[in-house]
Amino acid sequence: MKIFNEDYQHKVKFYKLIYFVILSTFIAILYATRVFDNNFPKIKKDYFLILFIALYIIVNIIRLAMRYSYFYFDDDTPNLTFRFFHLVPFTSKRLAFSIPKRAFYDFKIERKMFGLRQDLILYQKKQSKVIAYPPISLTAVPKKDKQTLYKKLNILKINK
Repeated sequence: MKIFNEDYQHKVKFYKLIYFVILSTFIAILYATRVFDNNFPKIKKDYFLILFIALYIIVNIIRLAMRYSYFYFDDDTPNLTFRFFHLVPFTSKRLAFSIPKRAFYDFKIERKMFGLRQDLILYQKKQSKVIAYPPISLTAVPKKDKQTLYKKLNILKINK
């Protein structure tokens, strides 16, 4: 069984473009027309500019805080394979974990940011120790795929 959210990667790029186009349009309307001068005579254009840019920055900070990631899971081999990378600018750090099915110990879901961000933490048993892997963000993974992943990991955990 394979799970991946490659389509989400394209959606993120598309939404960034849409946000930028909307911001640019508002700034063009602000300075090229008298719409705001006629409707809001006591408020300077600069305040609207600051408001538009602040909203744009807030939306981008929220998207960065959500840590959207490309996610790939494969269990068709004797190992569980997890691949992911964060969809944030200036980082190209791609990570992959390969855990033998017989060594898979447990998993945990951490919810952060009022439950909006979900991280998957995997545990592997090596010799007599239990090792935790760094968290994998599942925020961008569709709900149906998350449920399938949880069921599969629970089955592997129970079969110990």
